[in-house]
Amino acid sequence: MAGPPRHRSLMLALVLACAAGCKHQSRSGDPVNEPTMKTGSGSTGSGGAGLAAAADAEARYRAHLARFGVREPGDRIVALPALAGVARFALREGTGLRLKALVTGSAAVIAGGQVDQDWRGLLTASTDAAALAEALAWLETDESPSPHRMMPAFWRALAPGQRDVPGVDPAHLALVEAARLGSSPDVVTFTGWLLPPGTMPVRWTITAPAGKPATLTRESAQQLAGAGGPSELQRARAQLADPAVDHLWALGVVGAARDGAAVPAVTAILLRGDAEAAVAARALASIADAAALEALTGALGAPGQGTRIAVAQELGRLHVPPTLAALVARSSIEADARVRLELVRALAPFGAPARPTLQQLAQKDSDPAVRGLAAAEAARIP
Repeated sequence: MAGPPRHRSLMLALVLACAAGCKHQSRSGDPVNEPTMKTGSGSTGSGGAGLAAAADAEARYRAHLARFGVREPGDRIVALPALAGVARFALREGTGLRLKALVTGSAAVIAGGQVDQDWRGLLTASTDAAALAEALAWLETDESPSPHRMMPAFWRALAPGQRDVPGVDPAHLALVEAARLGSSPDVVTFTGWLLPPGTMPVRWTITAPAGKPATLTRESAQQLAGAGGPSELQRARAQLADPAVDHLWALGVVGAARDGAAVPAVTAILLRGDAEAAVAARALASIADAAALEALTGALGAPGQGTRIAVAQELGRLHVPPTLAALVARSSIEADARVRLELVRALAPFGAPARPTLQQLAQKDSDPAVRGLAAAEAARIP
């Protein structure tokens, strides 16, 4: 969220939060994160009918809040622009949102995929399958205030052919199909792909028959891929060799597998010095065989400042004896003060063997921040 909802007049909020006849516009697969409008009445249309529908939707949301013990929400109710023809509400708390709900004609659907929700009402009211997938991604995203995170970890709605999904196995992305809604007199259905934060794509299938409880099935891409074909490690190695694709997923795989055969490809990515360099440095540090350590120490002299910083951080995290000499040597010739700060931090975990170098930096380095940090780290060594 971009910050606390701004105060609007009731009429402006009603117009902006329209939930009928307004199509949601966003790039496919982007987290749904529109500015919120604080309002005393959400809107699902225009004119008198729209105002009545808005009042009904908010009344249902207020009844939903009461079931959670929130009977006096005051002006904290937030009405967001409708998605798929469905009204969205949340309760503002500080700079975050909690108690999110998609409000149907008779109830409210909440996060967690619980089967006792009004899924039939939600699917029947929905006008667009892709927008409904985005609405579910918004619903599942935890935006409640937390001292442990800077911003919410957003869920994403996925669409076929997406390439801008860092850290996800391309073979899993290839399984993604367009979201779709189905309807017959007896049953309504929805199938769509969502990406929870930090995991793999998941296919949601909702089946809502008339007069019976709905069923909600969630199947991971790994489950659907099944056995057979190249292994995950084989796919990761092939991806590292392809300069035209994102390598974050593959770097994570070869690092976790401690795959020494991948060291040359990972080193090449590290030395490119782009946004993947830090992840490549972490992969080499995870592999940590002789070739990986040699690649890391050699990259202390890489052209990019960011690459040198990332390498120093990983060497400090490892602090294995074979790398100490390279860190000491680099600390005496490194021209960038920010990199020297990281070299000091990398040397500190080595303890007594690094004390002479830290003391020398504390006395002679040209940068006062480096001198101060080196003196402090040297003093901590028993």
